[in-house]
Amino acid sequence: ANMCVWAGISCDSSTSVVSIRLTSLLLQGRISPSIGQLTQLRELNLSRNYYMSGEIPSEITNCSLLEVLDLSYNLFQGRIPGFLGRLQRLRHLSLRWNYYNQEIPSSLANCSSLEVIDLSRNQLGGRIPEFLGQLSRLQNLSLADNSYMHGTLPRSLGNCSSLVGLRLRNNKFTGKVPVDLFKLPVLLTLGISMNEFTGIESGGYASSSILNTLDLSWNRFSGALWEDYSPGSSMRRLDLSYNELSGQVPPGIGNLTKLTRLDLSNNHLSGVIPSELGRCSSITLLDLSSNELNGNLPKAMDNFTELLILNVGDNVLTGEVTMDFGATKHLVALQLGQNQFSGPLPYSLSNISLQMHQVQVSSQTRQHDFYLQPLCTGIQALDLRMNNFQGMFPEIVCKWTCLMVLSLANNNIRGTIPPCIANLTNLQVIDLSSNHLTAYVSISNLIDSFTLMDFSDNELEGELPLTLSGLVGLMQLNISSNRFSGRIPVGLSRLKVLESLDLSHNNFEGGIPQEIAFMPELSSFSVAYNNLSGPIP
Repeated sequence: ANMCVWAGISCDSSTSVVSIRLTSLLLQGRISPSIGQLTQLRELNLSRNYYMSGEIPSEITNCSLLEVLDLSYNLFQGRIPGFLGRLQRLRHLSLRWNYYNQEIPSSLANCSSLEVIDLSRNQLGGRIPEFLGQLSRLQNLSLADNSYMHGTLPRSLGNCSSLVGLRLRNNKFTGKVPVDLFKLPVLLTLGISMNEFTGIESGGYASSSILNTLDLSWNRFSGALWEDYSPGSSMRRLDLSYNELSGQVPPGIGNLTKLTRLDLSNNHLSGVIPSELGRCSSITLLDLSSNELNGNLPKAMDNFTELLILNVGDNVLTGEVTMDFGATKHLVALQLGQNQFSGPLPYSLSNISLQMHQVQVSSQTRQHDFYLQPLCTGIQALDLRMNNFQGMFPEIVCKWTCLMVLSLANNNIRGTIPPCIANLTNLQVIDLSSNHLTAYVSISNLIDSFTLMDFSDNELEGELPLTLSGLVGLMQLNISSNRFSGRIPVGLSRLKVLESLDLSHNNFEGGIPQEIAFMPELSSFSVAYNNLSGPIP
């Protein structure tokens, strides 16, 4: 048969096979040793078949002209064979997302033409070999997500003058990052997150005028920002989250005018958010959460017209929120919770046109994932919990008909829950706990949407409405620490997916309905501190 006419097979003028590209075909089985008969082969790409397995046959070394070997996204296993070092014309080696283990073979040092090495998402161990620094043509090196690789980074990597991308995330590398990496002349991306690095090697101040993506998150960097490293004007994505950095956010951050993503969350940063940050008008993600920042949100943040995600939660920010959220044309997620903001809820929220796709909301017993509706325009998730917002319940909320998640917990909101909230037929999570709300509302129109309802620690009173039994998707219900009275409705037993029910610290009387004992998913139940009598089911 003439293989040259087969799909995915390319031949030269003498009908010798020079390229095999059989990708994303769900092929199974092993690579046949007869591959060695294709002595003119320059490319073998079997990526994204997901089911190919076994080991690479040694006969592949007969393909001495091979330049591209891509077996990524399959089930190949064992050691990376040392005989690959005989393929001295190899430029592109990708074994990503397989089950290779043990060390990287030193014989790859013979492949001096290598431009791409992608061994990520395997189970490799050992250290990064020194010989990689000898590969002067190497442009991209990815050893990410191996989990078992360890040790310090070899200084020889600083000799890879052609290196454009270096990705080492999610391993067990330790020590200091060699300062020479920041001096590589064409390096654009450096991703070394989720390791145990403690800083940047002393002996020189690290800076790069060309680096545009730097991810040092989830390490053990300490000290002040820019103490050992200063990002250059080309920086677009900077992630230093989940470290032990301290001190203030330097005003010089405003010089990074090309910045699109900045994540400094989960550190020990203090002081105010510098107004100079407003000069980064192209920013789409800003996450300063879980620090010790104080003061007001700077008015200069109104310049963030391209903002998609803003998270300043879990700080000590104060004052009224005057930022013009309506100026952000594409806002996706807003998190102001767990601060000390005061005054009325920001009215400019009514001008937002949000299109969220996913949001996570944590409660005391579980984390909820919500895939939001991309075709529904308007606010879909709002988290302003744990601040000092005050005033009456904002009826403007009733206009946000796309709203799926609403958390106003732990504020000083008073008055009644307006009946118009029944218009929010997409609402899944509502947390109004720890406020001063005094009246309840019929929720008969929301029976198909609720999964979490927390009205605890308010001043609500009266009997529980029978419509509660219609919330068939409800997983958590907490109305503790109010003034509800009357009997516990038997209809609550119809909530077959309810996991947590807290009716404690109210004025319920009578007995506990026997049917509650047969709720299949109920794992947490409290009716303490009521006026109940009779047997426990």
